[in-house]
Amino acid sequence: MAEAAYRALQLDRVGDVLRVAIAHPASELNTVDGLLHDELTRLFRELKREDTARAVLLIGRGRAFSAGGDFRWFPTLDDLGKLEHLRRDAKQMIWDLLDVELPIVAALNGAAVGLGASLALLCDVIFMADTGRSPIRTCASGSSRATAAPRSGRSCSDPRAPSSSC
Repeated sequence: MAEAAYRALQLDRVGDVLRVAIAHPASELNTVDGLLHDELTRLFRELKREDTARAVLLIGRGRAFSAGGDFRWFPTLDDLGKLEHLRRDAKQMIWDLLDVELPIVAALNGAAVGLGASLALLCDVIFMADTGRSPIRTCASGSSRATAAPRSGRSCSDPRAPSSSC
């Protein structure tokens, strides 16, 4: 993967883990605009071919994982052609994320809303810091909150937890 080719994502390797940080240079909350949307689309397409890492860690830098769409970007989506292009890219982004064969772990440090929440939910495991906020339902697991998402097929990261707590 061409780690240096991204501007709103920071990629680095920690042992066998590829760490991907959402780090939008124009948004402390990592709101989604054209730049971040395009890079996330490309990221998951490229991750399908990743052959060095054994796992992916998806995190957010700044005050949020991703606080959803950038309201300054929305008015620029002012014609049907742009919206159709965005819809196709968004759909492909999700399909590509689901096709990544490596386990993907999301670590939520703040808000995960809109596309940020969707991406986290589609990861294999989600860990949420005490500062994390999201519409994602979680269960208690030690000092952090965690949940497993649809890709993993499990409803809670702690198999000892009673089913009523997840």
